[in-house]
Amino acid sequence: HALIGKGMWAAPDSMHEMLTKKISHLEQGASCAWVPSPTAATLHATHYHRLFVKDVQRELKQRKRADVGVLVTPEPWDFVKASRDSIEMELRDNIQGLLGYVVRWINHGIGCSKV
Repeated sequence: HALIGKGMWAAPDSMHEMLTKKISHLEQGASCAWVPSPTAATLHATHYHRLFVKDVQRELKQRKRADVGVLVTPEPWDFVKASRDSIEMELRDNIQGLLGYVVRWINHGIGCSKV
């Protein structure tokens, strides 16, 4: 599999998983979701026929607002107990996510300092 933006793996053999998981973006009120290929995008488009996002957003507005401080506070990570492999995997995933965002600009000759 090729690694592409946001640390997401392209998985053309997992279309059923895409059908069951990608709808969660809409169920959480998102009006769109990032998908790794034109095929997956077409498949994901079927979710818009199963769910009316405006209705979901209307329901979400009725909920009590979440505490933003809780949402943006990262969970503490115990580096002492973490294995070398788990630390390396975490670093690779995060670095790949960053590269996925900046590669377009780099490929157009715009330096990272401008991104």
